[in-house]
Amino acid sequence: MQLALREFRDVVTERRFIAALVAVWLICSVVAPFGTGQTLSLGARILYWFAVTAISFSVSAIVSVSLIRNPAMDRFHRLLPVVAGALLIGLSIGVLVWQLNRMIWGDVPELPRLWSYFGMTVPIALVVAFAIAFGRQGYDSVSVTESAATESPFLRRLPQYLGKRLISVSVNDHYVEAVTNRGKHLVLMRFGDALDELRDAGGMQVHRSHWIALRCSR
Repeated sequence: MQLALREFRDVVTERRFIAALVAVWLICSVVAPFGTGQTLSLGARILYWFAVTAISFSVSAIVSVSLIRNPAMDRFHRLLPVVAGALLIGLSIGVLVWQLNRMIWGDVPELPRLWSYFGMTVPIALVVAFAIAFGRQGYDSVSVTESAATESPFLRRLPQYLGKRLISVSVNDHYVEAVTNRGKHLVLMRFGDALDELRDAGGMQVHRSHWIALRCSR
């Protein structure tokens, strides 16, 4: 649970996550899709789309940490957790938005039924998930040819989505925090054991609690 909470905190505090949330919120508030421009005032529309985007991004972050970015899922085909996560995200957001709309407008006959929300949220979640997955696959194909660090036993402890471009390893409580060009991950092990596994990884220990790679391309 502690590891999952730290992963969730890392996801929601990433600049890209916050920038994407704000961008989607502002665009939806201005464009006013799904009839919100005709049924809500500008102020109400801004609050409505903030709630929708905040809920959607929070659900996506929770699913990403618990399923898509979970190291336990690495034993499955790489697209299986992506598809399962996208379906879960789409269904969850559909239910939450449906309930939010019922709270605002009540159970009126004109309000779309639950299944119609799934028809919008699930396809969008699948398209976004596959776009991200194939984008990462391109990064992975490049990183496979990089340096001897790809053969380090320590790299096998990291989830696949982080790739193989290791930047640094540091002590973090009872864990070691590994940082790659695509994110970071906590591994439950001693720092000394991590150094043993990184002996031939092309880096050096610069402090009693820090190891850095000497060569890491962007």
